[in-house]
Amino acid sequence: MKLFAKYLVPLAAFALMGGAACGKKAVPPAPVADAAMAPEADTAKAAEPDTAPAMAAPDAALAAPDAATAAPDAAMAAVPPVDYIRAIVNHHDAAKGLVTADFKTFKVIEANVDLTKLETAKAVIEVDVLSITTGIDDRDKHVKSPDFLDTDKFAKATVTVDRLKPVANVADIYDATATVDLHGMKKEIPIQFKVVEKKADGAIVIEGEAKDLQRAEWGMTAAPEKVNVAATFTTQVRLTLTNVTPAPAPMPAP
Repeated sequence: MKLFAKYLVPLAAFALMGGAACGKKAVPPAPVADAAMAPEADTAKAAEPDTAPAMAAPDAALAAPDAATAAPDAAMAAVPPVDYIRAIVNHHDAAKGLVTADFKTFKVIEANVDLTKLETAKAVIEVDVLSITTGIDDRDKHVKSPDFLDTDKFAKATVTVDRLKPVANVADIYDATATVDLHGMKKEIPIQFKVVEKKADGAIVIEGEAKDLQRAEWGMTAAPEKVNVAATFTTQVRLTLTNVTPAPAPMPAP
């Protein structure tokens, strides 16, 4: 009788665990009869191991995660980051959060990216202002209106980056000057960027940001409370620069 109790209870618990692991409703074992009423168990059967694989262990297909979901799609993982030019703008009411405006079409029309000759380093980027998108069609139309970019008159913008200087004691970070020709007006702004990749063909990939730019500096003076857009914005860029023109002559010393 003791031998019966010794094997029955562990086997019942093990079977319950196997059923739960397979996603099946666990059925509790029948209560053990009073010792005085239970017949003596066949000791050979009591010692025999449970050979039902479906109950003894979780289904292999359920135990192992699907290969398609266990790791990200290799094709997706291999997609490199894309270049971008964008503006980050706050609503007049800051509680409404930020809006990202992406310029989907732009091209590098001139570049000299020899970082060993900073006196000649230069890049010129042409931006299709009409390609701006904010994720909402009506808002895109407003951004293109005379309140802001007035794209009927000013469909293109250019950014010229030059006068590079390495930031002291920090690898691959440079200060520079960006001349932004936008909305029919030019303005020079200080920028800083980082070289995040140097390619075997001599191209470089840079990332940079300029904060707290005043849209009024480019003639976009609509009052924030009227157009529900803050007076300042941030620009962010990621660009791949390859030598597309011969290096320009060195700039004269100031």
